[in-house]
Amino acid sequence: EQVSWNRSVVTCQWEQVGGNRSLGTGQGPANHFFGAAQTMENYESAFYSPLLSDWRNFESWQDAGSETATQRANKIWKQMLKDYEEPKLDEGINDALSAFVDKRIAEGGAAPL
Repeated sequence: EQVSWNRSVVTCQWEQVGGNRSLGTGQGPANHFFGAAQTMENYESAFYSPLLSDWRNFESWQDAGSETATQRANKIWKQMLKDYEEPKLDEGINDALSAFVDKRIAEGGAAPL
């Protein structure tokens, strides 16, 4: 069972890169894949860029004021709230929802739980 699970993971990963046979070539021993063409082609969509973590080295972080994760999180949520724009709702959908709510209120609303 373990072997079949491993094969399915490898197959899934292989299909995600389009079965590119040149994926591991050109790096040589003791090198990394960060500069490989396949990595660079997929970097924007394949890696999660965290909102909160600070990847600077200690000295740079300290020189910038030693802001904690709590302080960064506080700034981030306030900025997100400030930048929020309510999505536009189609006028017809809004009217239908309002009519439905008005009808349910007139009928006595939903039964209490």
